Amino acid sequence: MSISFYWKKIFKGLVLAAFAAIAGAFFIVPSGALKAAETQESKDAETQESKAAETQESKAAETQESKDAETQESKDAEAQESIKFRVAEALLPDYISELIKSGVLTPDKEADFKFIEENAFSTVDVEAEYEEKYNKTKWNDSFGKADLKYLSCIIYCEANSMSNEGKVAVGNVVLNRMRNASDWGHVTTIKEVIYDRKWGVQFSPTANGSMKKALKLYKSMDPEVYHDWEIKYMEQSIEAAKQVLRGKKVVPDDFLYFNGYVTSSKKKCEAAGTCYKIIGPHIYFQGY
Repeated sequence: MSISFYWKKIFKGLVLAAFAAIAGAFFIVPSGALKAAETQESKDAETQESKAAETQESKAAETQESKDAETQESKDAEAQESIKFRVAEALLPDYISELIKSGVLTPDKEADFKFIEENAFSTVDVEAEYEEKYNKTKWNDSFGKADLKYLSCIIYCEANSMSNEGKVAVGNVVLNRMRNASDWGHVTTIKEVIYDRKWGVQFSPTANGSMKKALKLYKSMDPEVYHDWEIKYMEQSIEAAKQVLRGKKVVPDDFLYFNGYVTSSKKKCEAAGTCYKIIGPHIYFQGY
């Protein structure tokens, strides 16, 4: 075998080795690039899925918020109607209440509710009803909703937790002053009596802010804003005011004063020889 033969074999081996090295390098580089591309594609897919999930959650949250808002608006509307009727119901004359109980009037119907609201406190057709109830006392004055409002609120301020007798007595004193032509001739309405300043403040709630708060309670009667006891006492005060305006009396017409200084005022009345009546924490009297 000649030397040239061996050189040919060696040369051929070198060529094949070089070719293998080149081919290996050629195929390894694309393999690494492919893995990098696959990794990036996986990351992009995860990012896209995350964005899609966030978008879906956001839409779901917006939908729920919208539903919650609609539900709340519905509840608020129902509550407002309930409060509105509750106020009207507290002011109803008995003949209206009977129409509701008998089914002739239905508060759920818009027309009926409007009628009930307009007649919540009317001076029409109620005098005869209460003339019999309150010892034949006639309702000679013409009172309206404003009179009921101010009288109810001053009763609430002065006697909210007291008995019905105590509440009515406060209302009696207010009306006694309004009808007194001598010492109180300068006031001719319930509101004027309550806010009278001729001889200084006559009813402290008008000066300390209590009356202002009571007027807001009277207008709202919202259980979301006020305590149950506040609404209950206002309802009781409204009922007492209605009774007063329709003639109920627990103190005489010449009782023009009351206060919470029972012991000292009692002594002064006895010393002056004037009449008085003690109801709960208040003393009601002619003067001294």
